[in-house]
Amino acid sequence: MAGRDLASPALALVTCEDVSVVHDRSGVRVVALDRVSVRVRAGERVVLWGRSGSGKSTLLHVLGGLLEPTSGSVSFAGRPSTARDRATPHRGFGLGIAYVFQGSSLLPTFTAIENLRFAARYAPDDDGPGPDELLALVGLETKGNHLPSELSGGEQQRVAIARALAQRPRLMLCDEPTGHLDTDTSTRILALIDALHERFRFALVVATHDHELVTRFDRLIELGDGRIALEESKR
Repeated sequence: MAGRDLASPALALVTCEDVSVVHDRSGVRVVALDRVSVRVRAGERVVLWGRSGSGKSTLLHVLGGLLEPTSGSVSFAGRPSTARDRATPHRGFGLGIAYVFQGSSLLPTFTAIENLRFAARYAPDDDGPGPDELLALVGLETKGNHLPSELSGGEQQRVAIARALAQRPRLMLCDEPTGHLDTDTSTRILALIDALHERFRFALVVATHDHELVTRFDRLIELGDGRIALEESKR
């Protein structure tokens, strides 16, 4: 994974063009995203910031294929794609997108190492680190045979990060990855994500309502009422 050249600033890995998402809730039209256009380059670090209900999680789900937009288009690696393309392994798009959620979302009856092995089933067959090495990278080499219920919240999130890495991601999407953790644990988790990004150079998009996280990223996209209210880049 480290040998791939994915960090070229000119390469748009995923692009949303004029994307809207509209929900029908008991006959009431709710606009979650309103004509949003976003481009994420390979290797880039982007933070989606906004209050609850601003549209940041919806945009994250569109980028990763968990949600099909009502209108507009999405492309991945320069090719038009649907949500099914991006979310389904072996269709050429879904391979290479990984998630880290606010809750770890680990399979509860699988041990830590089994969670990683399950995630690695559809990863490309390359010389990247295996599940055991990934657990060591997140500092949990002695916890491989533990169930999620036997791990602390911070340890569960470390396993979730290792599980995402097991998929050999070109794009890692994190939805409030520290939202349920205490301050000290959150700091350690963010430092871990920073270190892993530096090593593997995947594109990283993090959705958060925590303004203190904004300074850690190359680019800020602030959302409000489903629209981009502000976009700033440090590059």
